[in-house]
Amino acid sequence: MSQPYEGDSATRAVPGITGKNTDGGVGIAGHATGGPPIQVQKTGVLGDADADGTGVLGNSQSGVGVQGNAVNGLGVAGSSQSGAGVVGTSTNFTGVSGTSGQPGSSTGTGVSGTGRDGVHGVSSLPTGRGVWGENSLGSGYGVSGYSIQGDGVFGQGGSNGVHGQTGSATNSGVWGDNTGGGYGVSGYSLTGQGTGVYGRGNGPGVYGESNLSDGVHGLSHSRANPGVYGESDTYEGVRGISHSAHGAIVGINDGKVITVEGAGPGVYGTSAASDGVKGSVFSGYVQGPAVVAGVWGENTGTGAGVKGTSQGGDGVLGFSSAGGHAGVSANNLGGGMGLYASGNPAGHFQGNVEVTGDLCLVNQDCAEDFEVKGTEVIEPGTVMVIDKDGALQISECAYDKRVAGVISGAGNFKPAIILGRQKSQERTMPIALVGRVYCKADASASPIEVGDLLTTSSTAGYAMKALDPLKSFGAVIGKALRPLATGLGLIPILIALQ
Repeated sequence: MSQPYEGDSATRAVPGITGKNTDGGVGIAGHATGGPPIQVQKTGVLGDADADGTGVLGNSQSGVGVQGNAVNGLGVAGSSQSGAGVVGTSTNFTGVSGTSGQPGSSTGTGVSGTGRDGVHGVSSLPTGRGVWGENSLGSGYGVSGYSIQGDGVFGQGGSNGVHGQTGSATNSGVWGDNTGGGYGVSGYSLTGQGTGVYGRGNGPGVYGESNLSDGVHGLSHSRANPGVYGESDTYEGVRGISHSAHGAIVGINDGKVITVEGAGPGVYGTSAASDGVKGSVFSGYVQGPAVVAGVWGENTGTGAGVKGTSQGGDGVLGFSSAGGHAGVSANNLGGGMGLYASGNPAGHFQGNVEVTGDLCLVNQDCAEDFEVKGTEVIEPGTVMVIDKDGALQISECAYDKRVAGVISGAGNFKPAIILGRQKSQERTMPIALVGRVYCKADASASPIEVGDLLTTSSTAGYAMKALDPLKSFGAVIGKALRPLATGLGLIPILIALQ
């Protein structure tokens, strides 16, 4: 058995063994065969150092400092108690280069490291790379990290923890793939104002695409911050585009968490100087029998499809520039009311009103506001006459030709229409002109039967049966619709001045 070559040196600047090849070959080469591939056996070159020394040190001005080649084992193996197992430095090229197997082979590892830091790379240049991985043969990985329980690749820095760059228009600078149903790329920030995942570019800052689920999904556990937040200096903060029959942007509130304010809205918009929510449709676009809407609200329960509230303006305001269309259009496809309004007044129309169907009024008479003289209390059902100034006053004598009518609103008969109602400083009351109205009646002189003509009586504000046809001409109020046998009472009459 041949003895191995040994070299000893007592001088720091003189190596123990040195080899020189003047024809471009290897200065020193080591080859080992046989034995199981464990620990440092079957190793071409082994470097071992005590304390903080270097197991193998390679220096090169423009080539490779240390290069190891192996078919199945380790190309270069370095071991150190406290220093570096392998150190490679190069002025213009690669400090350590590892190659395993044949070109195109999928076996073996070019560089393998074990320990707290398997591979530790340091660069002293502002634009250098601590660790650089390159795949020049195909679509494999330049750098790949794998961990059974921890992070496959972990990046930490004063700038970006992990920085990815690609020149491909169809690939990603950083790509994450999860085959177990979790997150492909996950970002987390410990600070209250930091960003878990931040995207920036001349194209989309963040782009998400999915075949079966959400392209981009945001979740927030804060009561004061949104799950997804978009902000823009010159354009839309968030924009959604859909190529199907579904909404480009859809907001859903499932009501699982109800606070003292109640359940939140599905979509909420706010603006300091313009519309909180604005919807627009491409001009002239029609789908099926109905014209699509700029803003569409739908409620599958019993609530409102669209709701508008305002502290100082209109709850819902609509404009239309088309001559044949309405600013606000109301339609009921189920046979109910197309438009419902409540308030006092419930509606105000400035301009002409067209009605193509029946105008159905629930209440009874048609009345008109008249100026009323005096300040005394006048009850509905009181018979009124015209005074010398044209104002109305309570009737006081029988067969008075100045009779104007009866104050509307007594009993359960209310005016259906009130004419001439305007804001006025004068005292006004509605006088029934046409229809049914409750009227104060006096049957002391004669019982009142259904159909009797009624006129003024000597009892102030009361009507009586018209017994004298000559005196009755021009003083008739109307016809009795219910009898009154005796005394004073309130009966319905049909207004018919004559």
